[in-house]
Amino acid sequence: MPSPGISTGKPSEKTFYSTIEAIINYVTVTLEVPLESIVLWGYSIGTVCSVHAAMTNSVAGVFLFASVASIMRTLKSNTCFDDGKVKEKTSCLDSFSNLDMISRVKSPLLIAHGEMDTLIPISHGQALLEKASTTNSKTYGFWCKDVGHNNIPNSSDLWKRVKHFLDQ
Repeated sequence: MPSPGISTGKPSEKTFYSTIEAIINYVTVTLEVPLESIVLWGYSIGTVCSVHAAMTNSVAGVFLFASVASIMRTLKSNTCFDDGKVKEKTSCLDSFSNLDMISRVKSPLLIAHGEMDTLIPISHGQALLEKASTTNSKTYGFWCKDVGHNNIPNSSDLWKRVKHFLDQ
């Protein structure tokens, strides 16, 4: 993925989406893995790639851990302008808006968030769950107790829930 690191290219929302589309194309065409066997997993800002890909690909499932509602909503969090609620209307200056895309995901969806996440408040995950549930009956939420942003992948309770999700 284009980033300020060792890869080439310029990081942008468009290149995020191009990257996930190239990955799905490689896995389905070159490796010949059917879409129905693919589970997308996104973490933090990476959830935007998974949501974008799931809008146009009927995959087996989608996991979103510590999801952002959008960049501007995340930046506003924990400031004097934050009332603890995620606004439905997206600013024209905003980007990476999961909240605008999530209702187009039709694959089974598991949204997990740490209750102690101070980087991306749990209200982002809750807002995504609420919006996704209006169009997708296979949407589930899981709130991890005593878990923050950087340790959500270490939650054994979360991985038990993931296993249950996959077994359905």
